[in-house]
Amino acid sequence: MFEELPATLALPEQLLQGSAESLQTFIIRGCPNIEEMPECIGNLNKLQNLEITGCPSLSKRCRRETGEDWPKIKHIPKIKNDGDDSDEETSHA
Repeated sequence: MFEELPATLALPEQLLQGSAESLQTFIIRGCPNIEEMPECIGNLNKLQNLEITGCPSLSKRCRRETGEDWPKIKHIPKIKNDGDDSDEETSHA
């Protein structure tokens, strides 16, 4: 979980890569300066849940179907993104 880290500019790709076989839930909250999802998110095979709140730039890039980073995260079964138009979380199998 990355929470309330306003000075953080990017997600640590090395940390995420090291968690590829075990990370199931990834929560990013209150990190307004993070602007994009790292490429390695696509390698997190066990990731089942992604939540993005309080990260306006990242939320916009991760919008369902239209966001620039949507292709990186669309494989994740449950996505809750406060940048999506609806209040519902995306759930697909």
